[in-house]
Amino acid sequence: MSVRRSFRRLSKAAELALELNEAATRGDQHRAEQLFQVVLPQLPEKATRTYNTLLKAYANAGSAKKAVECYSQMHSSRVRTNARTYGKLVEAYAKRGDLESALVWVARMAKSFEVDQVVLNTLMDAAAQAGRVPEAEVLAEMQSQQVAPDVVAMSSMVHAFARNGKVADAAKWLQRAKELGLAPNIITYNSMIHACARIGDPKQAIRWFEQLQMAGLAPALASYGGVIEAFAKKGRPRAEAQKWFNRMARQHSPDAPAFVSLIWLCARGGQFWEAVEWVRRMQQTMPLDDRPYNALLAAAAQAGDPEGALQCLEKMKEKSLRVSVLTHTNIVNAYGKASQHLKAVAWLEVMANDHHAPNLLSYTSALEACLRVAAWDESLRLLDVMHQQGIRADRVLLGKLKRLMPLEVFQHWSSAQSFPTRT
Repeated sequence: MSVRRSFRRLSKAAELALELNEAATRGDQHRAEQLFQVVLPQLPEKATRTYNTLLKAYANAGSAKKAVECYSQMHSSRVRTNARTYGKLVEAYAKRGDLESALVWVARMAKSFEVDQVVLNTLMDAAAQAGRVPEAEVLAEMQSQQVAPDVVAMSSMVHAFARNGKVADAAKWLQRAKELGLAPNIITYNSMIHACARIGDPKQAIRWFEQLQMAGLAPALASYGGVIEAFAKKGRPRAEAQKWFNRMARQHSPDAPAFVSLIWLCARGGQFWEAVEWVRRMQQTMPLDDRPYNALLAAAAQAGDPEGALQCLEKMKEKSLRVSVLTHTNIVNAYGKASQHLKAVAWLEVMANDHHAPNLLSYTSALEACLRVAAWDESLRLLDVMHQQGIRADRVLLGKLKRLMPLEVFQHWSSAQSFPTRT
């Protein structure tokens, strides 16, 4: 009977230990702490594992302070620590972006255990996310432990810097990977191409595309898409972007981002009907969402074609696509570019009635329309409405007001806003 009871007790404890691990995986500290208090006395022989599971909860939640308290409790209770214990402490600090403290725990870990690849990958990813730790500091730590980073870790570093548009830092890590004998993969090169796209540098994007090919890798859909996006971000030239689109089409079925990039390029140039043709081509290969229509609306706005913009809006509503503040703002802008300032201003009310509160960009578009036709009273009224809505003019709008308003009108308004006036 006692054997059965003991078996049931152990089975129940094992179930609770599994539940503890699930809570830890979710980063649910509160539930993990509750279960820890129950499991620990029932499974004293598994104390190290139980403590490590609680540390896992703290690491996943980024609760470094609690992780250290847990470690101190292990030490005072004379519970054996292992590499996993230290790994979770490193992870807890890394998750918070505290690289200095994470490195301290790596150094402490190295005194008794081998610093494995998982810990180093965690550390390197955190360094990349923070974007502020010199590569030498992280690499020196790795070299002192005589552990070489693998290509996954290096790709992680390149991708993290690239995602933040830090092309030079990303390129430095890619070069370091090559020096360590690691072969960058297609994802690494695509990260570089997209980093260049983010800053609107098609020349650099093409250079990385060519390096990808020189490395013996086959360009993926995303490789071509990144180059096209770079042209779109720069706003020119459309002809080159279209050549890259055609190159993509010979190897892959173009995806939505590639089409949308080209439509935005047309929008930047005010080429409304050319944008319409690209939307038609896109529609032949895939269902459309709000992105191409918003790009088309931007093209209509840039071309000063409010009728075209309104037709786009009707199409979006017919297809039950998401209408946003951006959608309405493009219509305001279209009226403004067509020198119909009263309709531009009136559309702000249409927006509000459609449950889309005008934002700074919406008001700026309407104000530009008024400023172009010297409608100073209407401009001041709109600025007053903005003030009541708690929307402050940014540097861009202030610059336009200074440039386009008569000096006395601007001074009258800016003095009421406590802004410095021009002399």
